[in-house]
Amino acid sequence: MADGISLDFRDVELCTDYGNLAFALSIPVSLSLRPIVFISFFCLQLDILSFPCVNMTMKMFSMMIVLQIFVHVWMVQLAESRASGVVEVIATLGQPVLLSCNWGKALEPNNIRVYWQGPGAGRGEKNVMVVHAYNKGKEEFTEQDSRYRNRTSMNRDLISQGNLSLLIKDIKAIDDNTQLIAHVQEGSANTQDICNRMLRVTAEFQKPEVNVSCVEGREELKIDCKSHGGFPKPKLSWTGLNQRGNNPSPIVTSNSIDGTYTIHSTLWVNISKDQRVTCHVTNPTSQKNINASIITYASCQVPPDHYLIEICSAVTVAVTLIIVAIFLYKRKSLVCSHPDLCCRKAQAPTTSNQEEEKINMNEYAGGDSGAEPWKCR
Repeated sequence: MADGISLDFRDVELCTDYGNLAFALSIPVSLSLRPIVFISFFCLQLDILSFPCVNMTMKMFSMMIVLQIFVHVWMVQLAESRASGVVEVIATLGQPVLLSCNWGKALEPNNIRVYWQGPGAGRGEKNVMVVHAYNKGKEEFTEQDSRYRNRTSMNRDLISQGNLSLLIKDIKAIDDNTQLIAHVQEGSANTQDICNRMLRVTAEFQKPEVNVSCVEGREELKIDCKSHGGFPKPKLSWTGLNQRGNNPSPIVTSNSIDGTYTIHSTLWVNISKDQRVTCHVTNPTSQKNINASIITYASCQVPPDHYLIEICSAVTVAVTLIIVAIFLYKRKSLVCSHPDLCCRKAQAPTTSNQEEEKINMNEYAGGDSGAEPWKCR
């Protein structure tokens, strides 16, 4: 080769392979600068290491690869800096929210276009949805996404001051995690992307309802915790339990009408007397924790089978005795009109006044001297 520089294509292939490897490895670790810098200087150190590619040509290839990696790092950092410009806006479900946007300079309302846009329906598609459009002095709704129909507005009186804020009414669950960017075109100039906003929707949960109960056939206490009406999907935890492994996964359901969540958790535990147990429900967006406590007074005790038999037998005997006593009491106090129920035959008199008593008995029997005498108790 010219100038006495010899080039071995095996050396070129080897160095290129290492360079491509370094570039590929820099992609997944782009969030950490030190590994990238280490890989970036990999080929620059080839002349120190015992690799074949140590001549001037190989050094040029090495420098080109390093430049490629540095360009890649710069692009990643630029993307991260743009992402860091995203401002989160917390919106309450069912309430209006203002996406503030101030360009910082005076504008001519009749010479400016403003498009608030977000991702498409698939949230990952290349197409975008138009949330609100302002075109040279008037708001346009022909291209507005149906989900935001009659829900958005801009203050036209403030546009001349550079205030391009967007008001969204009646925040819904579907608005959560929606990134909206204001695209502004002044006259015939290029469009600029400003005011990058990320909507986070939240709704506070109701105070949990905690109940303790006993279930037949089980010795453990059943503790239920339930809360509803919040957004987004909450987290639930228990405190006050001395036993490990008693935090089962809660059941979470979503309301099909407004998108709010209901969360329910059940524990089965053996707890000592007078122990306080607390249920915590946390909103992951607002980080607000709502809790409720209950004091358990005793564990559920289920008696053995033979104790149950003895108890049932004792109750049966007691009821039977009470019934018999009531029956005898009623029978004794009954005034009978039929002699077969309350009277008995009189025994033959044994005294010397036998004739007199016989006469009296005949009279008691109705005066019929031929009838058998009866004597009532």
